[in-house]
Amino acid sequence: MVSEITEYSLANALLHWAIVIVAISIVATLVTMLVGLVTYGTRGVTATFAGIRDTAMDLISTSPSRVWALGVLTFKEAVRRKALLVFVVFGVLFMFAGWFLSSSDQRDDLQVRVYVSFVLTTIGYLILPVVILLSCWGLPEDIRRRSLHTVVTKPVRRSEVVLGRILGFTAVSTLVLLVMSVVGYIWILGQVPESAKDQLVSRVPIYGMVNFYDPKGEPQNEGVNVGDIWTYRSYVHGGSKAHALFTFEGLTPDDLITVKRISADGTEKEEKVLRLESTFEAFRTLKGNIDQGLLIQYTYRNPADPSIRVVDPNPFPIQEFQTNIHNVPQELTSYDPDTGEAKTYNLFEDLVADKATVTLPDRENFPDEKTYDVSNALQIEVTCLELGQYLGVAQPDFFIRTPDRPFAYSYFKFVFVQWMMITLLITLGVTASCFVKGPVASMLVGTFFVIGLWAKEFLDELFNNLASGQSMGGGPIESIVRILQHMNPMTKFEPSIGVTVMKTVDGGFFASLWLARSIIPDFSVYDLVQYPAYGFDIDWANALLPAIMTTIGFLIPCLIIGHITLRFRELESK
Repeated sequence: MVSEITEYSLANALLHWAIVIVAISIVATLVTMLVGLVTYGTRGVTATFAGIRDTAMDLISTSPSRVWALGVLTFKEAVRRKALLVFVVFGVLFMFAGWFLSSSDQRDDLQVRVYVSFVLTTIGYLILPVVILLSCWGLPEDIRRRSLHTVVTKPVRRSEVVLGRILGFTAVSTLVLLVMSVVGYIWILGQVPESAKDQLVSRVPIYGMVNFYDPKGEPQNEGVNVGDIWTYRSYVHGGSKAHALFTFEGLTPDDLITVKRISADGTEKEEKVLRLESTFEAFRTLKGNIDQGLLIQYTYRNPADPSIRVVDPNPFPIQEFQTNIHNVPQELTSYDPDTGEAKTYNLFEDLVADKATVTLPDRENFPDEKTYDVSNALQIEVTCLELGQYLGVAQPDFFIRTPDRPFAYSYFKFVFVQWMMITLLITLGVTASCFVKGPVASMLVGTFFVIGLWAKEFLDELFNNLASGQSMGGGPIESIVRILQHMNPMTKFEPSIGVTVMKTVDGGFFASLWLARSIIPDFSVYDLVQYPAYGFDIDWANALLPAIMTTIGFLIPCLIIGHITLRFRELESK
């Protein structure tokens, strides 16, 4: 599974959310006050604050019973509008999918990957248009038929209408998603061949920090650049002191896996081992031995005392495009290179440090160093033994595999993440339908989804380059000035008041761009199909939590926006 490992900071996310909410609130309030002042004079300013007060009171006074009643009504309306017909399309796809997906010449892991990816992708793409159309067309259609006017003339608040709509549409979508997910899970269990059933697992990996060292054993920020246009991996020079150092922490005896071994007397016995899995890549500068992969070796060392080093006596050739498994026994024997004396080390007693302070190269600010306080930590050196060859290494390529969980763990975690995405789409759709009609609301939500899923990373990179000054030419005002003065992007401006004003105005544009970027949800946090497809458990801290916080973070402001816009919308208009 190719994926960048990024740690999710809840504190930073909450701080970013608070800053965006405050900034948008201030901008919206100032614009409203300005419009009110121009239109109605001082009465407009007073009306602005009165509207803020009334909105707060309405939200505080929301009645759960009325929200529930409106949710039930919305659920019944959605069923009457044939929302459940998506089951027909789903059933047709699954009736004939087995004809085209099965292949007896594929590896077991590839067959499982195809089946799981098909089911989860089908569920997502089938329910997506249903959710968008239901949420975006519900309120406008009720306004057109004037049925919403009948509701709001009763003792019900606008916030309750918005929240009830979200609740009702979410209930319908939950029913659809739940049925499709259960059917899909049963279908996977029935379609996967018996020989591949052992691939239906949820592996729980422990990843480590990685650092690179050159052929002299000196630290480097990256490995060797072999000219590959894809910089996902760095390469370790073979047949030298060059190595990749992985630092793992949080290891306990519970992370050991039970395996069966054949003893010297021919009997089978169980043994607990530390399982290492890798997907390294080879880069050859000469043919070498074409019958096997590159030969690599692990060296285990104690982070608290690096002099305690145990070289694994069993180097092995890597198999490219497959998972390489290496089991480490609890008792390891090391030989002194000078005397040849053998010494036995226990994995957890001698090599895993309870607490240690390690100093490693800071890869982002090399050659600076960074100090880490680690607990229950183990360091592993990965070395390529073949001269003239290079071993491609990335952080996700190497991990410690702890005891597996059932496949249902990762499968239904993914379903839960999809439910969070559906809830967010419904929230956006209902909010948009409070101030525009159905077609426009559908286009707006669809645009948000496309940008948030496929273009959010590009927007983030563009903004970061502009804000840090890495993008030549500056902001829009500076670019216009350079064009008019025929200046190339490399030429610097002489310090002056005009340049200061220009930079200040461009700073305002950058702030506006930052706000615009922040109001588009990052839908890539919900794209987790690779986890169950590749047999990995979905991590709570770095995968589930971002999805949950993204949904909650947009639910609150959307509810407020929907309440305000619906409050001032003419419900009698068609």
